[in-house]
Amino acid sequence: MSKNVSRRKFLKGTAMAAAAGAVTISCATTGTGTKGSGSGTLPKSWDQEADVVVVGAGGAGLMAAIQAYDAGASVAVIDKSASSYLSATVLSGGLFTASGTKIQKQQNVSDSAEQFAVDAMEYGGYMNFPHIVKVWTENSGAAFDWMADHGLAEFFLEAYAGHTNLRAVRQKTFTGKDYIDVLDKEAKARNIPVQLNTALVRFFFDKAANRVVGIEASSKSGNFTIKAKKAVILASGGITGSAETLDAWVPSVAGAGVAVGAKANDGAALMAAVRDVAVPISHMQYIASYPWGVVTDGRNGVACRFQYFCQNGGILVNKKGVRFISEETGLTKISTELPKQEEKCHFLLADQATWDETFKKYEVGTLFSMPSWSMDKLNAEFAKEQVVFKADSLADIARKAGIPAQALADTVSSYNRMVQAKDDTLFKRQNLPRQIGAGPYYMVRMSFWNNLSLGGVRLNEKLQVMDAENNPVQGFYAAGEVVAGVSGASYCGGNAISWAHTSGYLAGKNAALES
Repeated sequence: MSKNVSRRKFLKGTAMAAAAGAVTISCATTGTGTKGSGSGTLPKSWDQEADVVVVGAGGAGLMAAIQAYDAGASVAVIDKSASSYLSATVLSGGLFTASGTKIQKQQNVSDSAEQFAVDAMEYGGYMNFPHIVKVWTENSGAAFDWMADHGLAEFFLEAYAGHTNLRAVRQKTFTGKDYIDVLDKEAKARNIPVQLNTALVRFFFDKAANRVVGIEASSKSGNFTIKAKKAVILASGGITGSAETLDAWVPSVAGAGVAVGAKANDGAALMAAVRDVAVPISHMQYIASYPWGVVTDGRNGVACRFQYFCQNGGILVNKKGVRFISEETGLTKISTELPKQEEKCHFLLADQATWDETFKKYEVGTLFSMPSWSMDKLNAEFAKEQVVFKADSLADIARKAGIPAQALADTVSSYNRMVQAKDDTLFKRQNLPRQIGAGPYYMVRMSFWNNLSLGGVRLNEKLQVMDAENNPVQGFYAAGEVVAGVSGASYCGGNAISWAHTSGYLAGKNAALES
């Protein structure tokens, strides 16, 4: 079903949100409030040079590099990781939200960039920067179609909570590896040099010109400099690759759940921008935290896509054995309730019929994924009885999971009565396909799955990085997860991959046009 919003209403709403955002910037940013130090004397000579220098070779960085090259610029790329496949893009579930795509047109889906923007602003609690949301949503279709036109693996449209219209495009593989497959191939076809295992050391900032003019990098061979004749694009990712950095910025998830991210996504390049260029950062307390983290070792683990079980009759309960939210709630909205729950955890409960039906529709590596489990691995975890549990009776599975047996039995009885009456009087869940019936029963213990951060540098509509006086820093662009204010206070699925590739698509083109 399509929902339409008038342009006047949207513009009025975004103008109000922009005013609110202006206040937020002054309250929730980090920076010195003065121009950067220039990180010392500028080099008299440079080891390398290129028109556009890209810091980061994930989805956003590679897309930016390719677009800059196609716009006529010479390009140099560095990345701290050993491979572009060690990136947040690959760790994603392969969901790309976009408006105006060819697949929407082929399937007669009614949608608009304006409605996409409204959905994003509403889901983000109007803490998004409206001008960023506008430029992203208006160009998302072109960015996705570029990927599709260059050999993206099979995909399909998927209805997804938080999106009014059918605009979420899911990879059949349920992995973001498909995106890097395209970008890696296209970068190699253009002979774009990508220097891996190479970390950013510092930005060179010409204070008098208010311009970033290059970088210093470090590899196994030593340190070297790269002059950016036109611009530097920061596409270094977020902070979730380091549990310590994540916990320091986001206390609500500290010490709990799975910390997901490429190890290189530790925020070091972002902090270098603050140090060397004195650009302020914003929204650092916000992250994309899914409530499906199955912790198996420290802060490591996998994601259990419990929503597919719930669609077939499963329910969610907390440590007390009671439902605490509608299972149809947007995934990241459920995460905001977890800090209120005992041990910051919750459980999926499914009977045998629900379990079997779900496994008929999805592979085990889709239901327990990122990284994917095999059936042997799942059975081994059942044997451990630490995070997944199986028992013939509700009383036994409650005991194994450490949940009060009577409370769980009461919850199931109450839920079954509501299913029979076709009315969830507690949380207004709409899809009530079946009562919880005969065992065996299955439970999965879950907490946070913290896979991307929502804070970083602030940009203008050209994707130029803004300084503390709200002026664009010349020769300095950013794309992807390192940018603030895209999702606002709450993340909606598919938007990060969409923003990464769309912002890379635009930043690369814009940087190539720098004089």
